[in-house]
Amino acid sequence: EAELAFQQAEEQREKGGGEEGRKLSTDLYRKALKLRPRFPAAHVGLARVLLSQEQHDAALAEIAAARRDRPGYAEASAVEGRILRGIPDEEGAIRSFQRSIREARGFQPEAHTGLGLVLEERGDHEGAVNSFRRAIAQLSDTEPVLYEFLGRNLEKLERWKDAVAAYEKYLELAPTGSHASAINSIIEQLRQQAAEAEQQSTPP
Repeated sequence: EAELAFQQAEEQREKGGGEEGRKLSTDLYRKALKLRPRFPAAHVGLARVLLSQEQHDAALAEIAAARRDRPGYAEASAVEGRILRGIPDEEGAIRSFQRSIREARGFQPEAHTGLGLVLEERGDHEGAVNSFRRAIAQLSDTEPVLYEFLGRNLEKLERWKDAVAAYEKYLELAPTGSHASAINSIIEQLRQQAAEAEQQSTPP
């Protein structure tokens, strides 16, 4: 019964449904935890819902419970990083994301993505590019938005051609995506900048 409530909570959380949907998924996670108090995955799922409601302290309490019941839980550390990033606590978020990656022996795309976003916010665009590339490699092109993140940071590094390639990959994967129109415009600008840069570097 606890497992059934957990699966229903997961389905509801994925489906969304606004505040009403979040309340339903919260109730289902709590039901699962009442039936099975030591249920780390349910604690993490509940933490995700609480994070979406910006209830950071309550979300961190659920992560602590998950880690208490299951030490070395990579997903819990990744969600903890997302919560800390939202507070914001950049240093704490970086530590949590890095711990998650260690716990998963390198394979943790959510943590690589979160780390990339924090590094981008800190102005470490090279580090962000590396993190997003790792996330992309691990997700096998199932998350087009990662190419948008990658392109954005390559722009900051003035690597115009690489940025164009990243944005073009986004459009290939999500031709009708919410940012497709804006990205098409960005690509045109970047191509011009790449051409100008090439002309300047070519000797007369």
